[in-house]
Amino acid sequence: MAMPPDYYQSLLPQKKSLEEEMMDQYRQSLTQREGSIKEARERAAALEAQGTGLDSLNLAPMMAFVDAQTGSNMAASYKGPTRSKETEIERLRQAVGQQEAGLVDDRLNVSRLMMEDRRAAERNQLTADQNEANRDLKMLLLDKRLGAQADAAEAKDAKKAAEKANKDSQNILKTKESQKVQAQISFKEALDEYASLVDQYGIQLTGANKDQLESAYNKLNLKHKEGENLGALTGPDMGIMVSSIAPVTGLSGAGRLAAARMGFGGGVEGVKKGIATIRNQADKDFAIAQGALETTFGPESPTLQSYRSKFYGGMKKKASSPGAGGAPPPEAKEVQIIFNGQQMTIPAADLESALKDGATLVKGNGQ
Repeated sequence: MAMPPDYYQSLLPQKKSLEEEMMDQYRQSLTQREGSIKEARERAAALEAQGTGLDSLNLAPMMAFVDAQTGSNMAASYKGPTRSKETEIERLRQAVGQQEAGLVDDRLNVSRLMMEDRRAAERNQLTADQNEANRDLKMLLLDKRLGAQADAAEAKDAKKAAEKANKDSQNILKTKESQKVQAQISFKEALDEYASLVDQYGIQLTGANKDQLESAYNKLNLKHKEGENLGALTGPDMGIMVSSIAPVTGLSGAGRLAAARMGFGGGVEGVKKGIATIRNQADKDFAIAQGALETTFGPESPTLQSYRSKFYGGMKKKASSPGAGGAPPPEAKEVQIIFNGQQMTIPAADLESALKDGATLVKGNGQ
């Protein structure tokens, strides 16, 4: 039957007490033997100092001779000395030898006990060190096992999250709201691209940069129609507002577009105001469609986060190189002209071309 560990631990104080008691007994035995040896040596020395007398002589031979000469019977009744000094001294010497032999044995026993104690202490220390090393090793293995389990769990969670994200992405792409959001993103990108060119070139009537303006606006108009067909762009008069920011790339279209811009004012500033109004309405449409998706799939969805980043991140303005007409005209200086009975504002750099096409400069423009 195996004893619990606490049982052996409880015996340690008892074992230590027994060893201490045995050591004390050996020490007492050593003290007693040393005392007996000292006493026997002193007694033998005292007897040797006294010398030998008649009490130590054996008279038996003499008694026998007297009996032979006289016919007496003294030898039969004679008792020789039983404890002569020599005998006593010899006995004491033998006792000293025995005690010294016993003393050597006791000292050896004491040394053996002390050595055993040291060895036991070393064994206990070694055992303790081994136990500590075993505990450290077990803890290390446990940490590694737990770490591996944690890594496996983390990898499993990551895999599940990736699978869920992929599944959600597929489900998101199937929804009508996703199609609306993607159309809104495309429209916003086209609007930002056109706004960048307006900032750079103005609404140039003629010149080498008109192709870029027309291309960007045509793309914007196309994206507007696509979004409108999907129900992604629902703002009132969105189509009219998009038409109102078209570039004036030829005087033939100036009169037709001037009236549409009346709500925003004329010139570049009017176009910029129209772009800002369109952008604001596009933001509202996106917030509605994106909010519906986030309610269903959660805002933490990577696909929806990508939608939000693309829409609100905006588009970096393209650094278009100037065309054959040279550097872009400065926007800070504009002039008022009259063309086909309509008054409008154009960049000062376009004035020369406008005048050649039959426009009239309005007085009071610093001329």
